[in-house]
Amino acid sequence: MLAEKQSKNFADTSDFGYIRIGKFLNNENQNALIIQRDTVSVLSVFELKDNEWINVYTQSIPEYLWFGYPYIADYNFDGVNDIGVLGAVSNGTAIMSFHLWLNKGDTFKYVPEFTDIGNPVLLTKHKAVQGYSACCVFESMDINNYKWINDSLVKTSEYAIEDYPYEKSVTLKKDGTETKLPPFSQSEVNAIVKHYAENWKLVDTVADNRYYK
Repeated sequence: MLAEKQSKNFADTSDFGYIRIGKFLNNENQNALIIQRDTVSVLSVFELKDNEWINVYTQSIPEYLWFGYPYIADYNFDGVNDIGVLGAVSNGTAIMSFHLWLNKGDTFKYVPEFTDIGNPVLLTKHKAVQGYSACCVFESMDINNYKWINDSLVKTSEYAIEDYPYEKSVTLKKDGTETKLPPFSQSEVNAIVKHYAENWKLVDTVADNRYYK
């Protein structure tokens, strides 16, 4: 299965799964990531020790990961790379959902609530995670902000954007209160769709983020 173990960098994908070999988790260890896609999908992480691949983590997911492509990044801002796996993409609004495993050094920790965060964005300046959702051809949208607390994600604020009916009403929900904001114009709505759906990027290194509060 891991015949490419001498390769410094190797990646391949097929209808059945994905494999990647290299120093993608850190600069010291050679790892292999295998994602098997089926009615029950399986993620496995191996580490090369003394020229032998040692299985350090395996977990099954009771669903078919339609894409199963990994996004390796530091999701919880602790200085080490974690494993996010693209699971599905919605029809019409290009909202993607992911599974996430935090790198805990000698093992990994699955974060179940991460699957509820559409098109996640890592706000590096704020050390926060932002999510986006939409429906009905973008007639309603939500921008949600999350903070990490003990390896779990807690929602800290939400921008609820609704059609009302000729302009978009906006409500900021934070600390148990709701504050009505000035309505968004269609041009501003278009800019949100372009930024969060059409031009989505996992890591946001922009100095400021208008919808983080």
